[in-house]
Amino acid sequence: MTIKVLHVLRPAEGGMLDHVRQLLLYGDRNTYNFMVACPQIPQMSQSLGLPWARVLSVEITSRPNPIMDWRAINVLSQLLISEKVHVVHTHGVKAGILGRIAAVKSRVPVVLATAHNMVYDYLYPPLGRLAASVGQRWLNLYTDHHIVVSSAVGVQLIKCEGIDPHRVTVIPNGIDLTRFQGLVECTQKRREIGLEPGSIVIGTIARLIRAKGIDFFLRAARLIRDQIPATQFLVVGDGPERATLERLVHQLGLREWVVFTGYRHDVPALLPVINIVVIPSLSEAFSITALEAMAARRPVVAFAVGGLRELIQPDVSGILVHPGDYRQLATAVVQLIRNPNKAEQMGRQARLLVEDKYNVHKMVEKTQSLYLRLLQQKRHCHGFDLV
Repeated sequence: MTIKVLHVLRPAEGGMLDHVRQLLLYGDRNTYNFMVACPQIPQMSQSLGLPWARVLSVEITSRPNPIMDWRAINVLSQLLISEKVHVVHTHGVKAGILGRIAAVKSRVPVVLATAHNMVYDYLYPPLGRLAASVGQRWLNLYTDHHIVVSSAVGVQLIKCEGIDPHRVTVIPNGIDLTRFQGLVECTQKRREIGLEPGSIVIGTIARLIRAKGIDFFLRAARLIRDQIPATQFLVVGDGPERATLERLVHQLGLREWVVFTGYRHDVPALLPVINIVVIPSLSEAFSITALEAMAARRPVVAFAVGGLRELIQPDVSGILVHPGDYRQLATAVVQLIRNPNKAEQMGRQARLLVEDKYNVHKMVEKTQSLYLRLLQQKRHCHGFDLV
């Protein structure tokens, strides 16, 4: 039989959106019929709208909105019943709440949720954290399994939500290595984005929100520039903190040496022009930026938080420094600039690690195997005829 899987997603960009696209793009189309329920946003529709995956419009908002949330639950419930969905797979907190309530109402056989972020690190004040924990504990009673993108996320969920560890599986994000095999004319690309052809480029790639710590990157940039004047700095991404960060650039006297590109679709083509990638996040479940940099053979310097501690092998595939210490961040970058052989060796080791552990096909295979296992556990109750 064909197994119908519905992914439920809030407004998303970056890592979460790419993750769902990969599950659709590389999934087994002979066994699964894939659908996605998400808001009607052009960027999401373009990314997820594949010929074999139907995108169903459901107005899921990022922030709480009781009226719209109840409508979304009802629309989801109707879809689940009319489509006779076998597996509901939610992504993130908001979609996880609405999607799982709808699945309970509709008596969907298998319900699982992927946690993509360390939400208890920064999302909630203390009372909000308690309320979230209580609400999630109730929803978890009706959730068959949880996928987490790193062990760090799993430990947090088990601690904050009391989930049985046997119902939590770590499936790290994967990456399509073929996207990082093309040749790039670096001189031309640097001129295109406003960089000097002969400079040493230190870059960061992130949504411009406070949790990504871009202000620490800029403060480190000031120290790096003071020691090595031939450096320039690239900030790839957009978000609500952009104006604040641009003001900080002026205050630090870096206006001539920092380039903001805004959101870019061509990150694999940008990475070859960057000598060192910096990830100054204060909270990071599992960094897609780090994974992409490693696939492109770029050395990574990052704060030692969350999943970055699992992904980066210190002094082998990158350098980890104390969270929030931009002086250490600058020192590590300067070390690599002054030791290009070490930087190149780290980049090679990083690529080998990605090839071995973080291939996208492994991620998809593990996810689909989990679908089958959960369905097989329930087949007698729901009449499935699974081979």
